[in-house]
Amino acid sequence: MLATWLSVHASDRDLANRIDRREALNCDIDKKGENGRQDKSCHSDSSSGAARSRGKVLLRIEDVDASRAVKDADKWIMDDLHWLGLDWDGEPVYQSQRADIYDDALRLLKSNSLSDVEFAGQSRKGGTSDGKAFNDKACAGETPRRSDGDALPADFPLVYPCFCSRSDIHAAAAPQEGDGFLLYPGTCRKLLAGHPDEVRSRLDAGRRHSLRLAVPQECPGERTVVFDDLVFGEQRFDLPSQVGDMVIRRSDGIFSYQLAVVVDDWLTGVNDIVRGRDLLRSTAMQIWIRHVLAASGFETRYGLVPKTIGAANGLMACGVSCADAVGVPVLDSASLPPAMQGTQLYPTYAHLPLLDDSEGVRLAKRKGSLDIGTLRDAGASPEQVVGYCAWLLGIRPPGGVHMSNTIGPVPMSAQEALQFFVWDGVRADRSDRILPLGWSDDLTRMKTNV
Repeated sequence: MLATWLSVHASDRDLANRIDRREALNCDIDKKGENGRQDKSCHSDSSSGAARSRGKVLLRIEDVDASRAVKDADKWIMDDLHWLGLDWDGEPVYQSQRADIYDDALRLLKSNSLSDVEFAGQSRKGGTSDGKAFNDKACAGETPRRSDGDALPADFPLVYPCFCSRSDIHAAAAPQEGDGFLLYPGTCRKLLAGHPDEVRSRLDAGRRHSLRLAVPQECPGERTVVFDDLVFGEQRFDLPSQVGDMVIRRSDGIFSYQLAVVVDDWLTGVNDIVRGRDLLRSTAMQIWIRHVLAASGFETRYGLVPKTIGAANGLMACGVSCADAVGVPVLDSASLPPAMQGTQLYPTYAHLPLLDDSEGVRLAKRKGSLDIGTLRDAGASPEQVVGYCAWLLGIRPPGGVHMSNTIGPVPMSAQEALQFFVWDGVRADRSDRILPLGWSDDLTRMKTNV
């Protein structure tokens, strides 16, 4: 989270080019309530960007699955943030209190077929003569097809029921790129396309099912999401082969992380998103969700009035493949309430290297990795924790510590880290950070000066 805080507060020097920035500090509360206490490096990076741009940092408690939340975990998280010197604007947003909004977004998506929302240029539904967004013109008007080559019905729904269990998907799919991601094999998509009566029968019988959001299958221009990441550069994801049809509501009725965060980011005006590189694929998912929500009338429903800015921003600014774009859709700030002013359709994304233990295994709450509470109990100061995280982010005070020598990080406050934060320091080394054995002892022994 340090990274999030720093990046938001670090843009005042770019004020002429960036009028307003908003970032959310996202704290996921799990069964142990400890998740938000672990990766404070991301929080700080995002925050620093907002402060320098006179933007705002928002705190969101991602407790959409109330059954896994722990009483008072949100208070522990906020206490840790205050202890570290990381602040935010306004009252925290609790996802557990926003189910009606997510349900409304789902209803809008369910009102469309896949062909209603597929890409067609970098325009918006109703914004150009073809009325669609992100499409390869050579493919316009063709009938959507299943991944096995058979044509889908012209009115194939954008959202469809999925009866597959996790074990079904594990048995039919292979992990992607070694990251454990399982590409949905399209079992229930094919079932609905070929045997709609069977699907209807299962639904009438009350069969438990999740809801999936379909992605385009055919034309390269329709299938590819492209965005420019501030750290990792241009990213391209082929939706059917690398992302797949995604769950947006689980079989127990809980809305998915992907849908909830897109809705929340949009409605609260978040336009800078900083998180771990393991979520690069999630960004492609979320760009597709944003696109189909826009095509389904989400902006109109919530008074998010789009306008277009110059084409000079090009491919990267709009966050998708838009070589034929006439401009980048953003929200007309003059017509919006303060909380929504300055919002653009596609945010700026920055993904950070991960923190690994001495064996190269990612730090994670489920593996019992050290958290902020443990470091506090061990006697660590806020300055030691911030200084260590700042060093991992590539922050090097002039005349201070350098990666090239044996001297390690030095204690500093969040405000001191803010003075020296630049994205080039993060981009200089995109590899995951491997923490040495006994790193926590090194942290608590850290001296103010060398």
